[in-house]
Amino acid sequence: MAELFVDAFHVECRRHPAYVAATKVPRGSDRGWLAAFVARVAAIPPADLEVSGVPDEPGADTELSRTVLAALGPADGQPLFLVRPGPTLDAKVAALAELVHHVGWDGEDLGVTHLVPPMVPAALEFVSWAMPDPAVGATVLVVDEAPVRLRTDPAVPSALGLRLNGVAGPLRVVEYGRDGVPAAPRAARVLHGPGIHSPWSALQTVLEEGSMPAGETVLLDSGAPGDWLLLEATGAPVARRPHRVGTEAAVR
Repeated sequence: MAELFVDAFHVECRRHPAYVAATKVPRGSDRGWLAAFVARVAAIPPADLEVSGVPDEPGADTELSRTVLAALGPADGQPLFLVRPGPTLDAKVAALAELVHHVGWDGEDLGVTHLVPPMVPAALEFVSWAMPDPAVGATVLVVDEAPVRLRTDPAVPSALGLRLNGVAGPLRVVEYGRDGVPAAPRAARVLHGPGIHSPWSALQTVLEEGSMPAGETVLLDSGAPGDWLLLEATGAPVARRPHRVGTEAAVR
C-alpha cells in the first residue's frame, strides 16, 4: 500500500438514534420505499426491520458529515471522498452534492456507496491509490448510518472524518486489516469497541491527554472480522489550520 499519514481526525455519532419499526413508516416516503425494497430483496419480514427517524428533508442525511467537516476545519483544496455502505436512499450519491453545497467545499469530490465492511480499512485501501497528490492529501468521510437495519442491530450511527496525506503527519498508518487478525507486531496499546466510533473516540481521548509519545503504536479494533488499524505516533506536530476546534484530536 502507499504510505499514509493521519494529519487530523474527528468522529461523531448519534448517541440516541431514533429508529422506528419499518411497518410504521408510510410506504410512500423515501424510507418506506427503501424498507419495502430491502425486505423484498433480502427476503426479510418487514416486521424485522426498522427505519431511521431522520426526517425526509434537505440536509438531514448529511448532518453528521457536516458536523465532522466543521470540526476538521478548512481543507486547503484537498479532494473529498465520501464513503458509505448500502443500502442508501440515493444510489447516485446525491447526498455528496448536497454536502459539498452546504459546506462550500472547494476541492474535487467523489462518492463511493455500498462499500463492503470493514469500512475504514476498505476506505484507506481505496484512498491510498485514489489520492491525486500525496503532498496535498485528501479528506475522507466514512459514514456508517443505515437508513434501514435489522431490529436487532446494536450499531450506533456514526461518521469518521480523516485528513490524510502521503508525506508526513503525526500518525503513520502502519497496517490495516481486511481479513483475519493483525500480522504486525503487538501494539503498545489496543483500543477496541463496537462500530466506527468506539476505538476512534478512545484514541481521541488518548491524544487529547498527550499520552502517546513518538514511536508508540496503537491498534484500533472494532471487533468485527478484519476491521482493525495499526497506527504509529511519529512525534510530528499536527498541522495548524484556521478555525481549529478543541474537539479535534491532536498528538502532543
